[in-house]
Amino acid sequence: MSNETSRSVERALCILCELAKADTPVGISEISRRTGYSKSTVHLGLRTMRELSFVVQDPESGRYSLGLAAAQLGVAAQENSQLVTMLSAPMSELAVRSSEAVSLGVRVDSEVLFIKRFETSHVLGTSIREGTRMPLHASASGKALLMGMSNEEICSLFPDENLPREDSHAERGRTQLLDEIDKAREVGYVTSADEWRLGISAAAVPVQIGSEVVASVSIAGPTSRFRADLWVTDLLSLAAPLTANTKRDQ
Repeated sequence: MSNETSRSVERALCILCELAKADTPVGISEISRRTGYSKSTVHLGLRTMRELSFVVQDPESGRYSLGLAAAQLGVAAQENSQLVTMLSAPMSELAVRSSEAVSLGVRVDSEVLFIKRFETSHVLGTSIREGTRMPLHASASGKALLMGMSNEEICSLFPDENLPREDSHAERGRTQLLDEIDKAREVGYVTSADEWRLGISAAAVPVQIGSEVVASVSIAGPTSRFRADLWVTDLLSLAAPLTANTKRDQ
């Protein structure tokens, strides 16, 4: 019974994660394709979570999206996050001063997940928000997280020379990625241009607790006018106090 219960919870969480990734409501067939679960399994999980308000169903299309209960969990997690608490004020200040979007991301498998975001006054024209995921190898935020991994760990994460192209416009192989990460480690930051989405550029720095990279902070804007060099110093200053304060506490 306990094993069956664990599998049920795992399936439900996987379904919720797929809904969290989606920019628009998703149907049962698509969720089944993404998770590898049968349609009947997905339907049963969604029906249960709908009764508990973790998902909602569009009455016209029949598609699903996250519900109020899931949103409440997300808010509670943010409020209890030390990283969010310590970085929210300086991130907000930088977003206001730069008129660009500033985001805090953490690693989830081979992706970066945005857990806090302060919007720009300029519209980027894409649905980046808290909960958005991007490939580690095709985003400034993701590459900043890779800066904290060894080259051997990166090769283990990406065993093939040809990097995944799904949900990415980046045209580089693993060798080029490793070269870029090596250079980023030397200067302390990394950039991206038209990699995850065309028309969006960014700069990002890793956030450390002790010697471990636990998150990344990025600033992003339209490629047509974004200049990473204007904000790199601010990003480095924003992340440095957290690292220094944490080291003193150890």
